[in-house]
Amino acid sequence: MSDHFDLEERLRLALRSVAELPAPCSVRESTRGGQPGPRPPRRHQRLLIAVASIAALALVVALALTFGPHSSAPPVVHPKTPAPASHPHSHPHPHPQMHGSVTPTTPVTTPVTTTPATPTTPTTPATEQLTYQPFNGSQLDPSLHVAAQESGPCFTYGGGADGRYLYRCGTIQPCFAGSDGTSAPLACPVGANPTTNDVVLWTATSVDATGFVPAPTKTPWAMQLSDGAVCALVNAAWSGLGPFRCNPSAGTGGAGATTGPADCRQPLASTTQWTAECQDQLTQGSPFGVQPVAKIWF
Repeated sequence: MSDHFDLEERLRLALRSVAELPAPCSVRESTRGGQPGPRPPRRHQRLLIAVASIAALALVVALALTFGPHSSAPPVVHPKTPAPASHPHSHPHPHPQMHGSVTPTTPVTTPVTTTPATPTTPTTPATEQLTYQPFNGSQLDPSLHVAAQESGPCFTYGGGADGRYLYRCGTIQPCFAGSDGTSAPLACPVGANPTTNDVVLWTATSVDATGFVPAPTKTPWAMQLSDGAVCALVNAAWSGLGPFRCNPSAGTGGAGATTGPADCRQPLASTTQWTAECQDQLTQGSPFGVQPVAKIWF
């Protein structure tokens, strides 16, 4: 406040000094003898007034530059930007505005833990249960091939399906009768292998049914293991082995192969899958192992 007061006081004194200068048209009268004196030259009066005015003006400017403010421009006040109205679905904590240079941050990648898939054990298909029917009524099924025709005595033994008899004729078993019974030729699968479609037609010269009755339940007479080997029931004393004799040539090694089970015990039934214990050699010391059954015939 004191600086501004001194400046105003000095300006007021300077302006008062200028105002007290003689006017251009004033006349200095001489009192000598009561007569007006000579007038000073008008040019000198004007020059004196101009010099006094310039001096006063220079004094005012000097005072203003010395004691005045460095900048008379009012400070610029930036209006505050009103905060944007929050959207009802906006995040309650928005990110603060970053000023200056911003260093990009490396995104954090969450490692994905991959659980190795548990290897699944392939399931064994259900056992296909078949009823061997070589005849359509009294006629031989046309899909079968007659490999040979023989004759001789036959006898019955229990087994098969639907309470029917199975026959052994000579050294061949099983043999099956059509609707005409034993009065017509019987059909006997070659090698007791129902997968070949080859049969022997046997004419029975006699039939011995003494002491043999049909089995009360379905009893399989042939089965095919999952490796392709076909095993058929043999009516003989096996001494704990068998009683299903297998054909190794029908196994995984193909025709003429010597691999595959030699014989199997009676197959066991479950809900859908039949299994059989089989051994690789026809000896007491050969161990038995469980084999899944793919097909079974009654």
